[in-house]
Amino acid sequence: MKLFEIINDYIGANYVHVLCVAETEDEAIKMAWKKFKTEAENFHYPSDYYSFLKVRLLCPDLSGGFCTDIYN
Repeated sequence: MKLFEIINDYIGANYVHVLCVAETEDEAIKMAWKKFKTEAENFHYPSDYYSFLKVRLLCPDLSGGFCTDIYN
């Protein structure tokens, strides 16, 4: 399994993103799309809230563990 970060280019207190554990980038995008779409429907956000997602691979193999960088 791999760890992906999916960003939708909106800014709240920080940039809006989700983390997904999936086998492939396509699976991660599908999972994230559903989350963002539900959020958009619940809060009446425009469709571009979930239409233009960017994916970043954070960890290509979680079997050995994973720790993020330090954030301030």
